[in-house]
Amino acid sequence: MQTSPSRRRRDLPSGKSTIRCQRRRAPPTGCCRPFPFFGTTRRKSWNGRWGTTRPIHGVDKYVSQRAFLAWPDWLLEELVLAPSDVRIGAELIRGTGQRPSAAIKMLRSALKGEWVTVVDEKGNETFDIYCPARLRTVVEQLERGPRHVLAKSENTPRSYDDVEKSFRAWRKTLAVRAKEHDDDANRYSLHGLRKRACVEVAEAGCSDAEIQAVPGQSLETVAKYRKEANRKAMSHTAQMRRSKK
Repeated sequence: MQTSPSRRRRDLPSGKSTIRCQRRRAPPTGCCRPFPFFGTTRRKSWNGRWGTTRPIHGVDKYVSQRAFLAWPDWLLEELVLAPSDVRIGAELIRGTGQRPSAAIKMLRSALKGEWVTVVDEKGNETFDIYCPARLRTVVEQLERGPRHVLAKSENTPRSYDDVEKSFRAWRKTLAVRAKEHDDDANRYSLHGLRKRACVEVAEAGCSDAEIQAVPGQSLETVAKYRKEANRKAMSHTAQMRRSKK
C-alpha cells in the first residue's frame, strides 16, 4: 500500500515544527552542552553561537599539580624489606632521576657499563648519564634473560600501575615505623624518589648545569633545589661559626 504525498507530509514535521520541538527540549538560553572534540571541549550554546574551549588550558601534561615530598632517610632504610619490584623500581628512579613510569620500563640494554640511557618523557628524547655504582650492582645481581630490568615476561616490562600498587600495599605496613619519626608514610609516593635524587645532587654542591644533567628538569626547578640546598649548607656554616664564639 502506497502512502499518499499528503500523508507523508503530515507525518514529517515542518521546519518551524522542528524548531519548536527543539526549543521545548532545549535547556534555558545561555546553557552550554559539551561535546568531546580531539582533546578540546566543543560547546554550542542554545543561542546559536559555537565556541571551542580547553578545560585544562595552560596545564602541561607532565607538570606536577602538587608538590611531591622527597623520601626521608628512614623510608629509604625500610627499602631493604620492601617487595622486590618496589625495591628495584626505587633504585632505578633514585639512581637515574627519571620519572617513575620511564624508570620502571627500563631495558637492560640501556645500561652500558658506567653509562645508562635515560628517557625524558616530557621532552620525548633520550640521553646518556653516568650510572651510579649502587645501581649497577643492583642490576648485575638480577636474573639474566628478560629484556627489561623489571620484567613481567620475557619481552614485557612490569607496568607502573603494578609497581605502584605493590608500593601502596607495602607503605601501609610502615605506620608504626613512621610514627617513631612523627611522620606519615602516606605522604610519600614513587615520584618522591626522583625529588630525593635531585636533592641529593644539589646538596652534594653540584652546579645548576650538573643538577640538570641528571633528572633533566627545568632550570626553574633546578634553581629551587639549589636554593634549598644552599640554605641548608649556609645554616650549617652559620651555626658552626656561632658555636665558636
